[in-house]
Amino acid sequence: MGVRGRAVSVVSAVNWATNLLISMTFLTITEKIGVPNVMFLYSAMCFVLLVFVILCVPKTKGQTLEEISKELAKKKSFEIKLFRQAQPQESLICKSPSKECSANI
Repeated sequence: MGVRGRAVSVVSAVNWATNLLISMTFLTITEKIGVPNVMFLYSAMCFVLLVFVILCVPKTKGQTLEEISKELAKKKSFEIKLFRQAQPQESLICKSPSKECSANI
């Protein structure tokens, strides 16, 4: 429950900021590239966000807030572990041009 208020605030702020950005840039972009291209650009952005929601946002239909919180806590720790494994441990650096380089991984 504690996260819910902050999450609603963030979502509302992002929504207002996005609406402001589109309102301020629509006419300028329309003059530069034309209405059909602007609509295609906005459609492409919506499609990318739809793919993000389908792939990354968990399904929460019929779950209580406690169940959702537990599921997100599990995914967060999994993502942190996955991110740490994906980072390279050491870079390949040659200090001497005459010596052969090797990576100690």
